[in-house]
Amino acid sequence: MFVLPFLLLSFSWLASALMYKAADISSLALVEKAGIKYTDGGKVTPFETIIHNHGANTVRIRVWTTGDYNLQYGLALAKRVKAAGLTLVVDLHYSDTSLRRYTKDVVTSFSSQGTPIDILQVGNEINGGLLWPVGQISSKGINPVSQLLHSAINGAKAAGSPKILIHLANGWDWSGLNSFFGKVFIQGALTADQVDFIGVSFYPFYDSGATLAALKSSLTNLANTYKKPIVVAETDWPVTCTGAKLTEPSIAVSTSGQQTWVGDIKNVLTALPNGLGQERPNSPLEQYYKLVESGTLRGDDHQERIIGKLQRLHDDLLHYEPHNIAHTPASNSLISRLFTRQLGAAPVTAPTNAPKGLYLYGDVGTGKTMLMDLFYHTLPPHIKRKRRVHFHAFMIDVHKRVHAMKAKLGARGGDPIEPVARDLAQEAYVLCFDEFQVTDIADAMILRQLFEKLMNFGVVCVITSNRHPDELYKNGIQRQNYRRIPRTLSHVYYDPLTPENQAEFEKLFKAFASHDNEPITRNRKLHVWGREVAVPQSTPTVAKFGFLDLCGKPMSAADYIEITKTFGTIFVTDVPKMGLSQKDMAREYHFCSCYESKTKLFISSEVPIFQIFSSDPNAKGEDISDHMRSVMDDLGLSSDIIGASSMFTGDEELFAFARCCSRLVQMGSKEWAETAGVQ
Repeated sequence: MFVLPFLLLSFSWLASALMYKAADISSLALVEKAGIKYTDGGKVTPFETIIHNHGANTVRIRVWTTGDYNLQYGLALAKRVKAAGLTLVVDLHYSDTSLRRYTKDVVTSFSSQGTPIDILQVGNEINGGLLWPVGQISSKGINPVSQLLHSAINGAKAAGSPKILIHLANGWDWSGLNSFFGKVFIQGALTADQVDFIGVSFYPFYDSGATLAALKSSLTNLANTYKKPIVVAETDWPVTCTGAKLTEPSIAVSTSGQQTWVGDIKNVLTALPNGLGQERPNSPLEQYYKLVESGTLRGDDHQERIIGKLQRLHDDLLHYEPHNIAHTPASNSLISRLFTRQLGAAPVTAPTNAPKGLYLYGDVGTGKTMLMDLFYHTLPPHIKRKRRVHFHAFMIDVHKRVHAMKAKLGARGGDPIEPVARDLAQEAYVLCFDEFQVTDIADAMILRQLFEKLMNFGVVCVITSNRHPDELYKNGIQRQNYRRIPRTLSHVYYDPLTPENQAEFEKLFKAFASHDNEPITRNRKLHVWGREVAVPQSTPTVAKFGFLDLCGKPMSAADYIEITKTFGTIFVTDVPKMGLSQKDMAREYHFCSCYESKTKLFISSEVPIFQIFSSDPNAKGEDISDHMRSVMDDLGLSSDIIGASSMFTGDEELFAFARCCSRLVQMGSKEWAETAGVQ
């Protein structure tokens, strides 16, 4: 439940009943600028500290595209909110701009300064639509609104992982709420699973129908029909009132009346079916069983044992309070160096109260990433310092930080790993990262020191890898038999390279590109670490490359990550069958970034996609080694589909081949085609 600042006295009274006890403090800095101060127990205290001390746990900030509540104003206020240990809700008021790009930029801005948005309110009281006249329901209908919300939410998810709230006025009016939500969820646009919360406003003086009884009836219908957690995002009760008729005359117009009013709303919320007025998050085990029950996952005894271990870690984290860690000073001035000394020596052992992390290893396609993500997304709401990242992106970030720290330390030298670990630990004390692998000696040397120092700072890690810890530095590969969920392939791979297929592929590219309503740009430049990466053809969200553009020239993991971060849909043309003479190109044929970023991928190739690495695509498997056959069995693919391949000779190459095939299978599935690709 979100309430306004002057309902402060009600927070502690609500604490045991509601998940979110909030205040909108958007005007706080403006009020303070006018000379207003706040006191608690006679002592001048920051307002956000006062409400936190009295039971509030959440703050909402409105962000306008311009004016008093602009982005910079909101960013400054967010630093105070996070410093006070409060959950951050950002209420975006849209203007005539690109929703996806604008939303992505806003979410990125908050995350970049270390104040990630926890809940994003996409629009404010949007009963009549948003971005008029394009999204004006009275003249354009509901479809444009659905498309606009879909675009905005995709922008948010491309930049972070905030929960999404859709906010309407007149929470007491079931007819109005049902008219909106009954039409706004449309196949191919906004879907119900994109929305985490429904928020409503409830004021007692704008309409005679806004009674508590009407609110209870309306929200009960809302919960039963749409089965989403519900919050009262705005409300008010006056301490003085002239010229307005209140809908609940029995409640006093006073501060005690405010408490009565909020208490009555609390009673409405807590009485909603299935706890939807309180929004208690599922635990990892509960969420796993929910997914199995819905048919999204297939029950697996081994996965259930792993999720049980993740559940125990989740429970341990409920009561874990890591030590506060100060950021390393940004400059190298004398004052900064003095401050650095005041930080004290880094701890040499892990805190005794720190829960032990988990290392999940197994073969490709066994659900490790899914289980880790399930754990991450069900972390207790009070854990704000958390991070989920892929190994490649993590190591790029670490190398950049180490490089910057070495430059900062200058000629006087010093260990760059300790301050980097300190900053990483300050940003996140729960670290989940995927696809852990060590093939570079420089990475190995950094990681050994880095992880030791992170754990000493109290960081808890959950890691997935395809390798047993003892084999991270070896070429050996562990093989176990796991069930795989069959996937139905969608038409995203085109072969052979006939004129008909090439024409169909080009037609498909132009159809996707047309969604951006912008002309196709040739040779768009992406900037990666001071270098330029040319994109042959693109719109803001769709790109097309020839195979040689991606694999026929030197490219780094950072280049691929930047490409998939920029474009939600990627077309790759003219992929050849690769033999020994193109072995280096085969190594460059890199899909991890597309897979990790949930990119929609289309490929045209000389031979069926699973045979591009075959030395003889017509072979029936006679020349396949036992080891390669084991790879095929694990992938659920027959040698008739893959063909014979002798071009990969070592376990490391076989492992890369297996991972690539596994990714291609999943990225060709119907589920992937329907859900991937931020537009």
